[in-house]
Amino acid sequence: MLRTLIETKIGVDTLKIPEPSPFVEGTTPELDKLTLGELLGIIQSPDNWSKLDLPYDRDSFCRQLDKIRDYRNGLMHFREELDAEESDEIRNFCDMMRKVASQTSPA
Repeated sequence: MLRTLIETKIGVDTLKIPEPSPFVEGTTPELDKLTLGELLGIIQSPDNWSKLDLPYDRDSFCRQLDKIRDYRNGLMHFREELDAEESDEIRNFCDMMRKVASQTSPA
């Protein structure tokens, strides 16, 4: 959903990656190869954030996405179990993203 939102609202051709990435060849990134951390970096950029036109505070949204990224990395790379609160945070963030996706999808 994040990749689709970025592609739709910002556009791949005008996308600026904040740091060099091993997943970006040349100047145009392939969104499907970017990590969650790199997507977060894109979203954190004030220029990119303004294009997303989301009804959320940028800092709060990015802090929450960073927590989700951290939970995901712990689970996938270190097999850390999620507690109930972490699972709820992930579920709530996913619900928020589904809401955003449904509001930005072409009719």
